Amino acid sequence: MCKWHWNFERVLYIGWGFTLLDVAFITAQGLTSKVLHDNDFKVLGYVAIATIYLTYSIFSFFSKPVVDCLGNRFSLSLGCFFEAFHMVGLVLPALRKEYQDAAKEGDVDVPMSSDAAYNWICFAIIFCAFIAGVGTSLLWVAHGRYVTLCADDTNKGFFNSVFWVFMMACQVIGNILGGTIITKVK
Repeated sequence: MCKWHWNFERVLYIGWGFTLLDVAFITAQGLTSKVLHDNDFKVLGYVAIATIYLTYSIFSFFSKPVVDCLGNRFSLSLGCFFEAFHMVGLVLPALRKEYQDAAKEGDVDVPMSSDAAYNWICFAIIFCAFIAGVGTSLLWVAHGRYVTLCADDTNKGFFNSVFWVFMMACQVIGNILGGTIITKVK
């Protein structure tokens, strides 16, 4: 197999990886505001999304030296972990709601229903959003560098366009999933 085909397979591989990650991440972002509002966290969802993109935009300036130091593979892995960390953090409000319902029924006496737990969850969500913004900046710098290293002057436009096809597909799929989930939730 020639070098061009081998590198094209690498671009397909990273494209599929981004699609899997970003379908989940984009769906979670689409649901964040509604889910947090429905769980009595008011505008925290909007603040969390703003935190992600503010952090992403600031840390993108500093990501290149970090990616140079860590390498593409580790930077991509770390960025994926940071984005997944944010999605796990979004489970906390649902757990609080579940424990509140159990406490109302007298099943358990759980501190998750207190104001301190509310404040802790707000802090945790903003912290997770901050971490996701750092991870997103690492992901985008490392992905751009990886695709550039796979390409040469004759195919760099083609390789980048193949990657962007995957990215636009996950935008469409993620938003359809988010819209479907929102309509199914009471």
